[in-house]
Amino acid sequence: MLYHEWLKERNACAEAVAWVGDQSLQHAWTMTGHGDWMLWLLQRLGYDDERVLRLHACWCVRQVWHLLTDERSRNVVEVAERFAVGEATREELAAAGAAAGAAAETAWAARDAARAAEVAARVAGVAAGAARAAQADHLRETIPWEIVSALATKAGITEE
Repeated sequence: MLYHEWLKERNACAEAVAWVGDQSLQHAWTMTGHGDWMLWLLQRLGYDDERVLRLHACWCVRQVWHLLTDERSRNVVEVAERFAVGEATREELAAAGAAAGAAAETAWAARDAARAAEVAARVAGVAAGAARAAQADHLRETIPWEIVSALATKAGITEE
């Protein structure tokens, strides 16, 4: 099955289907600037390397590190990175996550709705702009085309 047909069968967003057109999966993987589309594809193909995905998520957060003003929020990212490489336990990760959750609750309670909306808009703006392209580049560097190709073949995606 051709890549664009496979996308349509899985209800990919209309923008992605239109962008792909008749491109091969390899060309689309190489050229897209949409890290979110790439993650969607990896999930649908069954990519499940938790370590790689966790490290990628941490890398994404580090792109907006300056927006994390509470040390507990930064700590959970650092613990998640350590957990991914086997240097922290699941219990340490859970404790850091709980602390970061408490930090988020404190931050939301301390700000009025207008301030919260302003912060959310800034984060969304960063995520939607250059960070998306950087995320795509990072995924290409982290997950070799050969892995994506093997998963695509297993899923029945053909180039012709």
